[in-house]
Amino acid sequence: MVLLAVPWDDVVEALTGLPKWNNQILIDGTNPFHGRAGKFTLAHVGNLSTSQFIAALAPNARVVKALNTIVVESLEAEPIVNGSRRVLFISADDQPAKAAVESLLSGFGYSVIDLGNLRDGGLMQQAGGPLAGRDLFETGARHED
Repeated sequence: MVLLAVPWDDVVEALTGLPKWNNQILIDGTNPFHGRAGKFTLAHVGNLSTSQFIAALAPNARVVKALNTIVVESLEAEPIVNGSRRVLFISADDQPAKAAVESLLSGFGYSVIDLGNLRDGGLMQQAGGPLAGRDLFETGARHED
């Protein structure tokens, strides 16, 4: 698995010129913001979700959208707070890849919610979508040690 976590303006350069993806899992943790240092504008990729755009830049990668809806400080914090698990969302067109990422994130202690495919689920969780920037917790969640 590879986690893509670069500023949006660096996505094309980061993915261009890489060796062929051999069905490896590419976790898309990006958000479509142009700019840096507090001066951001939302990027648009036409009719696609940003993860579909990234999938086109990484042929033969199994792209899973995840790890982008909460701020870095929340990712650095404990996933379980007062018995509640922090929620992360995932989306993918490849079910086995999605299951592998869900297993990884659940193993870290997160509650993972599947939002469906890269288009619909990706649009819900990418910047500008209704779930972006939310730091949600699932209360009463069972966590298996």
